Amino acid sequence: MRDNPDEYKLKFVEIFNWFLTNPLPDTVEIIGKELWLNLPLRYKEAVRLYYYKEIEDLYQHFYELKDGEFKGAFPVPTKHPFLEWLEGFERGAVTSSIASYSALQMTAEKIGLHLKDAVKQIETDEPSPVTRRWLKREPQNGEDRELIPIDKYLGEYFPDYQLIKLYMTEIRDCAKRLGVSVEVLRRVVEFHESVHAVVHLGRDAEGKNFNTGAFEMVDGGVDPSPLHETLAQLLTYHCIKDIPELLKCFEKLNQHQPSAYRKWENFTHVPLERIRNILVGIRQGKIEASFDIFARIVI
Repeated sequence: MRDNPDEYKLKFVEIFNWFLTNPLPDTVEIIGKELWLNLPLRYKEAVRLYYYKEIEDLYQHFYELKDGEFKGAFPVPTKHPFLEWLEGFERGAVTSSIASYSALQMTAEKIGLHLKDAVKQIETDEPSPVTRRWLKREPQNGEDRELIPIDKYLGEYFPDYQLIKLYMTEIRDCAKRLGVSVEVLRRVVEFHESVHAVVHLGRDAEGKNFNTGAFEMVDGGVDPSPLHETLAQLLTYHCIKDIPELLKCFEKLNQHQPSAYRKWENFTHVPLERIRNILVGIRQGKIEASFDIFARIVI
C-alpha cells in the first residue's frame, strides 16, 4: 500500500469521510492517533488534495468568471473544515486556523529550524501585483510575459506581517495553462511561500531567526533574489519529491519560470545539513548574503 498511493488514496478518503460524518465518542482519538498522525506523507497529501478539490468545486459552483471578475452572492470558504480539523492534530489541538501549519512545519523540519512565530495565510481573488502591472501595461525591462514567476504572481510572503498570500485567480489561470489541477498547483505555491517564511522566521539552535531588514536585503535587495528563490525552490523540491502529483506539477511549472527560479537544480545533491549551516552563517552575518557566494561555497 505504501508503494502505490494512487491505488488506495480514494479508500483513505472514504475512511476519513466516514469517521468525520459518523462521529462516535472515540472518533477523535482514532483519527488523530491511529490514522492521521501515523499516515505516510503520500496518503496525507492525497487526502489534502481531495479536500482542496472539494472547495475548488464549491467555488466553481457559486462563482462565475465573467469579464475577468468573479461574481458571487456570498464568500466561499478557502479550506475544507475537515482538513482544518485534521491539521489541528498536527498542532497538538483540535482547532481551526488560517495558518497552513502542515507546509510550514514540513519545510522547517527539512531545513532543521524551529518555527515558533505564527504565520498567517490567506487566499484572494484580487489581482496579484504582477497582474496589476500587466494590466497597466508596465512591463519591466527584459520582462517576458510568457514566463511564470511565483512571487508576486501566484503567491507572496510578506515578512513585515508574517503573512502568506495566495493569488487564486492567477493560480487557476496558470493551472489551466500548464494542464495541472488547481489544488495541486496551489499546494506547490504554498510550499514555496512557506519556505520563504521559514528562512525568515525559523529559529536555529540558539533561538535566533533572520533579521527582517537583512532578510529583505539578500542579494542586495534584487527582486527576484536568486538566493531566496534557490532556497525556496530547493526546499520545495525536497518536500514534494516523493509525492508524484506535486513533483510533476513543480517540474512543469519550473520549465516556464525565470532564471532565478531554476538555479536550484544545480544543488539537489547537496545535503540539507550543509544548506542549513550556510543559511545560519548568512543570518549571523558571517557569510555574505548573495547567491554568488552561496554557489561558490556550498559544493
